[in-house]
Amino acid sequence: MCLSGDAHACLSLADAARAAAEVAAWAGCWRGADSALAVVTGRLLGAAAADAIAAQQQTQRAPAATRQGH
Repeated sequence: MCLSGDAHACLSLADAARAAAEVAAWAGCWRGADSALAVVTGRLLGAAAADAIAAQQQTQRAPAATRQGH
C-alpha cells in the first residue's frame, strides 16, 4: 500500500505499524514518567507535611518547657 507514487514517500503497512508501535511506546514511557513523577511528588509532599507537623509539635512543646523553667 502506498500513499504516493514516489518510492521515497511510499509508506508501507509495515512502516506504518512500526511507527504506530513507536508512538505507543513513547506514550507508554510518558505515562510511566507521569506516574513516577506523581509518586515522587506525593512522597515529597508527604515528607514535607510530616516535617511541618513535627516542627509545629516542637514549637507547641517549647513554650510549655520554657514556662516550666521560670
